[in-house]
Amino acid sequence: MKSNIISSEVTFKRRPFSAFVLSFFFTGLGQVYNGNFIKGLIYSVLRIFSLLAIPLYLFMNGKEFSVFFLFPVLCVHLLIWIISPLEALYTASKKKFFNLRWFNSIIIYFLYAVIFAGLLTLSCMLFPKLFSIDRITSDNMNPGLVKGEYLLINKSGIISADTGDIVLFSYGEEEAAGRIIAKQGDIVEVNRNNISVNNASLSYNVFNDGDAEKMNITDFQEVFFEINAERKYAVIISQEKKAEEKTKKQFIIGDDEVLIAFDNRAADEVYVKTVTSSIRGIVQGIIFSKNMKKILNRTYLPAFK
Repeated sequence: MKSNIISSEVTFKRRPFSAFVLSFFFTGLGQVYNGNFIKGLIYSVLRIFSLLAIPLYLFMNGKEFSVFFLFPVLCVHLLIWIISPLEALYTASKKKFFNLRWFNSIIIYFLYAVIFAGLLTLSCMLFPKLFSIDRITSDNMNPGLVKGEYLLINKSGIISADTGDIVLFSYGEEEAAGRIIAKQGDIVEVNRNNISVNNASLSYNVFNDGDAEKMNITDFQEVFFEINAERKYAVIISQEKKAEEKTKKQFIIGDDEVLIAFDNRAADEVYVKTVTSSIRGIVQGIIFSKNMKKILNRTYLPAFK
């Protein structure tokens, strides 16, 4: 005896273009539309987590955050954004009919879109609070940072700014980049080209060709390196002004103060004593330069490598 089994499931015709558009604007929604809720959820979670990984890394590693972490994570974020709609388009084109599930309704699509858009917006809103992009407007930080280059500034690591760090700080009515040389309680003795912190001189030496190439500073003359806080970085020494400068100044860095120096020691003003509240963020690296080799380059080398 034959028994006829009647299926109560409702079939639905997929529209590939609709699947593509849904996942393009709301990552994973095209997969939900295609009948795969779990796959869509995975895509959306991965995309949002790729953004939240950045503040999480900042929280765990403080000022040791690197542009070498930021850009790969952002690339992964963009890759997920691109793959999701393409995969939804391919799946919908390959199999145009499927059985409707409980989540294939306008209400579920709307709720998914609202929740995803809200979480993505909140994640993106963190970035202006954590980072800024600033342009070098002077020659004060030659040879490492050149006028016209754009820097990634870590605004969340201000409290942990330490000697050797390049920071963005309030300088008169503008903002400038400079390197922290000494902090609260340090005894400092300076002239134009030489500085001692707590009776330890920050000595100079000539960069070898290999290190100069690593830092892409081969176009500059009178370049030496200075070592501070186990970091080796390039400074420009003016031999003329070195011969002219005879007076030494000694002072103690007061409470909530730092001494900031420009790497271009031939500039009109070399050292600036300022309050820590004037610091706007830590320079993490160069994100745009006419010299493409400097992009994502560090502003120092390990001193004892």
